[in-house]
Amino acid sequence: MQPYEIMLPGVGNVRELGGIEINNKKVRKGVLLRSASLSGAPADTIKLLSEKYHVYSVVDFRMRGERETFPDPEIPGAQNRYCSVMELEDSPGFENLEPEQIGKMLTPGADRTKLLLKMAELGLFSDKLYIGFLSTEKGKAAYREFFKVLIELPNDKAVLWHCTDGKDRTGVAAMLILKALGASNETVIEEYLRTNAQNEEKLKAIRAQLDKTDYTKEQKDIILFGAGQVASEYMLNLLDWLDKTYGDIYGYLEKELSVDQKKIELLRNKFLEII
Repeated sequence: MQPYEIMLPGVGNVRELGGIEINNKKVRKGVLLRSASLSGAPADTIKLLSEKYHVYSVVDFRMRGERETFPDPEIPGAQNRYCSVMELEDSPGFENLEPEQIGKMLTPGADRTKLLLKMAELGLFSDKLYIGFLSTEKGKAAYREFFKVLIELPNDKAVLWHCTDGKDRTGVAAMLILKALGASNETVIEEYLRTNAQNEEKLKAIRAQLDKTDYTKEQKDIILFGAGQVASEYMLNLLDWLDKTYGDIYGYLEKELSVDQKKIELLRNKFLEII
């Protein structure tokens, strides 16, 4: 097992940020956890989260339809914080969808081919996707609440954040806290791409199936993305947008998320330790 990997049976794409080196320091172990949906977590995993990791807050970035269809389990000692980054029914072309329909389309493991190709057709899906997460008022409010959770986290507790696949909304949250802690873009991208290694077995099978179809390369890439693959350009485009729009990540954190230098120092003192 790699240093950043943790075992939570029944939960996909799970790992921690602990052990990542940042400017002669490293992130504390067992404190910053990220994953895919917790809805299928068995009792043993819930016990691990409560008794081994002492999870204090679970930040759920999913849409309302996802949460209602596949609710998070209750973890003893933990509070659930709902921070929807986006709602599909707010998007043109999806206005008439009920939350239950959206939940079913975004079921963990579901075939999202039609949904993703429809989103691409409507111009809602591209490698600029993550910019939308951080540029809308709903997205800003979600990540602002995420940082509030981090700042208020007791020193002897852990936080776990997730969405459905634990790669996009969750990945942007990981980027934001890593950058706040002083990580380089290279470190952020390396951590982000770990999703591909964790999902490789599943992705390999889907690639074999796609090779038998007449989908274009662009369509295949979209389908693979929906099946659990990530691509560095999605995160690089976001980082570039942050620099061009706000000067750097700190400009965004302060202006849009109310995370000033004082709070950044608090976060670094809380989550970093000397190597």
